[in-house]
Amino acid sequence: MSMKRYKSINHDAVSEIEIKKLWSDFDLPEIVSIESQAEYSSTGFIIITTKNKYYLCLHPAKPSIFSRSQNDLLGEIDILQRLREKRLPVARPIATKDDKLIISVKGRKGFLRGYLECEALKKPSTVNLTQAGVLLAKIHLSLRRWTPPHRRTQFWGPEKIRRYWTKNKKIILASKLPDKKALVDRLEQKQHEFKFSKTLPTGILHEDFGQRHVLWHKNKITGVIDFDRSYRGLLILDVGQAIRGWCFDPAWKKLNLEKLNYFLSGYQSQRQLSVAEKKHLVQAIKFGLVERGLSFLLRGLNYNNREWLDFARRSLFNLVDEVEKMAPEIEKIKNTK
Repeated sequence: MSMKRYKSINHDAVSEIEIKKLWSDFDLPEIVSIESQAEYSSTGFIIITTKNKYYLCLHPAKPSIFSRSQNDLLGEIDILQRLREKRLPVARPIATKDDKLIISVKGRKGFLRGYLECEALKKPSTVNLTQAGVLLAKIHLSLRRWTPPHRRTQFWGPEKIRRYWTKNKKIILASKLPDKKALVDRLEQKQHEFKFSKTLPTGILHEDFGQRHVLWHKNKITGVIDFDRSYRGLLILDVGQAIRGWCFDPAWKKLNLEKLNYFLSGYQSQRQLSVAEKKHLVQAIKFGLVERGLSFLLRGLNYNNREWLDFARRSLFNLVDEVEKMAPEIEKIKNTK
């Protein structure tokens, strides 16, 4: 058996021996092979057994900013179980023989779930865009008036950018980026522009409902993954972030109004945006670009990744400005039912 590793990821390694030892706590088939998929925020293991496949995700231990508390993980499990009750396509969390759901290895916490045997689409069609909009609305409706047993402490709204801005500003200014002052000025300007009404509809958000997190088989959605950033917030922020993920042309050239139309048509076929939400839609799309722009900027500095830094610049400058210019056209589309 081989374990695939990514040298650019500095996580404490978890060996096959440790996973097999952990496996004895479950009443599951014998392991045949293990494949690891390291990302910047976690390490996932596809565990292939004599009967089925399973997926184990382990988050970094403290003091990593990507560490997750037990309550955060239990909150994610609550969401998955709720959505499964509503017959939505998400993975099944799996407990140990003594009914424990949270796993800890070398201080790294996570949980085991069933593996979704399907793939993300690289070039979604207009029909796929409508299907994605429908599913996001169903997720919102399933979770809107529901309170999970475990409260998650993380959140990703405008208030988080403001809360951690002093710290993040210092990180950017301490870097060797030639345009660091322009980046800081841009981020300060934009974060003060975001003023979302507290009366807007709230609920539990997926937060990262992009193309790579929606899985398909034979042109049908068969899975939604990565609820690890879910939190309670304004539903329109989730719509804006999803539009960022689905409705831009390849290579992030510009917002595609046709794609936007199909996505919103699907969403509003299940859940009609309120008048107030429609007024905040352009702002929500811009926030999605700024939030991800800042995230990729900090991540690019941490991992010295030029591609991420370039993406951050494009999001913060070009794409935000283009969305602002397209506001009148977006105004027309958002009223589509």
